[in-house]
Amino acid sequence: MVIGAIAIVLVISLLGYLGARTLFAEAPAAVATAPPTPALAPAPPADPARQEAVILSVEGKVERIGDGGQWSAVAAGERLTADDALRTDRTGRAELAIGDKSRLTVTENTQLKVRELTRAVHQVQLTRGRLVARYDADGERVLRIEDEQGSAVAETRAAKFSILSSGRALAVATETGTVNLGAAGKSVEVKAGQQAFANVGLAPSAASPIPAEVLLKIARARQADPALCAVIEGTIDPSAQLEIDGAIIPVDASGRFKAEVARRPGQSAVRVAVRDVSGRPVEKTVGCSAEARAPPVKLKMNWTAIDAG
Repeated sequence: MVIGAIAIVLVISLLGYLGARTLFAEAPAAVATAPPTPALAPAPPADPARQEAVILSVEGKVERIGDGGQWSAVAAGERLTADDALRTDRTGRAELAIGDKSRLTVTENTQLKVRELTRAVHQVQLTRGRLVARYDADGERVLRIEDEQGSAVAETRAAKFSILSSGRALAVATETGTVNLGAAGKSVEVKAGQQAFANVGLAPSAASPIPAEVLLKIARARQADPALCAVIEGTIDPSAQLEIDGAIIPVDASGRFKAEVARRPGQSAVRVAVRDVSGRPVEKTVGCSAEARAPPVKLKMNWTAIDAG
């Protein structure tokens, strides 16, 4: 009994000691923690595979516009991206590559602007002049070439074709494949061996076979102004481009034109040239009218005898 009582006392004492120690024990020191890391801003969306046009070759005078708005000569190996512009003069020509499956030939007297180059779309604005496109299929990728106003657009996924912008019309002639020409809410399919055109603000013409010859009819109008070399009237295919002495002359929707050519010192003739959408040229020369001369002055003299008397 005594031993049991002693054991109980000892257990009670031990429990009391442990309870007191737990009650008065120091709280554990706070552990320093680093401030939470701020969330990173989301990464910008990936660029949808922007591409570049590589200038493969250059002939004659070919220029691009720089950041300062000044035109400067280009060389093979340079690259064009969206919003870059390129132009050629009467001697100029350039070959461009966009990826491995597309080529654009920029012919003489041509100006273009790159609108978009991505894996999905290759878009070019043809301000004036003529391009030759060799475009191979590559998935759903599409080539679009528009006129300066953006009112007419030629589109294809695979074709070899020529396209001409005369300032009044956008014309397409297809060699292989199919090109869709759209304007004024309408579209025509231009198949191999066919051509079509769209005048500014009007729906495209029906596709028709590429003619065997280039049309150029000239009728010289009568004129009495001695300051003019000639007044020239005529007709061309409305899809073609007309030049008189190197200046581009507009034609109406039917291809008719009238031009007054000023007389220059020593000039004896006027050069009239047409280039169709396929690039075929035809040229004629019109002689200047005879320069008007003042009629001779007739003098009448009265002789009076002098009296030497």
